[in-house]
Amino acid sequence: MFLESWLDNPFVIILLIVAIFGAIALIVFLLRKLPILRDEGNKPISEEEAAKESLDRILVPIEEEKPEGENEKKDN
Repeated sequence: MFLESWLDNPFVIILLIVAIFGAIALIVFLLRKLPILRDEGNKPISEEEAAKESLDRILVPIEEEKPEGENEKKDN
């Protein structure tokens, strides 16, 4: 009966909701600060490196064309 009277008060309900979300936010904040849980393999890279990697994926290396004389020598 004592608990029911507390839950009838809207300020207590709002306070409980804020406390629950605050606890969740605190847990997430602390988990992100722990160095054990960080993924060091995904370090941010510079824009130049990102652009170079993107171009390397898209562009296909072209073989250098040989002069006409070399192609004829192979045929003979």
